[in-house]
Amino acid sequence: MTIIGRSLHLLCCVIHAIPKPSGADFLSGDFGLTLGSVTSDQLGIARKVTITSNSTTIVADSATKAEIQARILQIKKDLAETDNAALSRKLSERIAKLSGGVAVIKVGAHTETELVDRKLRIEDAKNATFAAMDEGIVPGGGATYVHLSEQISSIKKSMKDENEKIGADIVAKVCSRFLSFFKSYFLHTFASLGFDLR
Repeated sequence: MTIIGRSLHLLCCVIHAIPKPSGADFLSGDFGLTLGSVTSDQLGIARKVTITSNSTTIVADSATKAEIQARILQIKKDLAETDNAALSRKLSERIAKLSGGVAVIKVGAHTETELVDRKLRIEDAKNATFAAMDEGIVPGGGATYVHLSEQISSIKKSMKDENEKIGADIVAKVCSRFLSFFKSYFLHTFASLGFDLR
């Protein structure tokens, strides 16, 4: 008797599901299928396949959508039956990947150099978005100064050294100047666009 761990079982399920978007059959010696016995009806069709060092994206042909929906239903059934939190999370990710759409961004340019530059900018923006989704974001636009300015008076009360209190006053003054600068800047910008925010 062979015992297969949950993570190995999940990996096997993912490997079996990879050919599904293209309508291909999974070829494995365990099922008696070898490359020598492959026929053309066991091969699949995909609109586009993109392979990088970190991911593989298969854009399915419209003819295989029914098979993908059947696979999603099977994974949902497996998800309902499991009580393992890690396996449940992985199955939910798998459902999201199979049911999620793929965005196609078409880039055009007048010269090859400009095209390469635009593609790199789009790739950089995409990577920044994925990093923000994975790791979270830090609010910008001076939000740190706004939150800090609200806390300075309470922090200053706990200080015993006079020099530290002077430093807190300096930081408070910098924050207030920063906020007043941004307020006047944005009011001026919106006023030039025809909006009156006062």
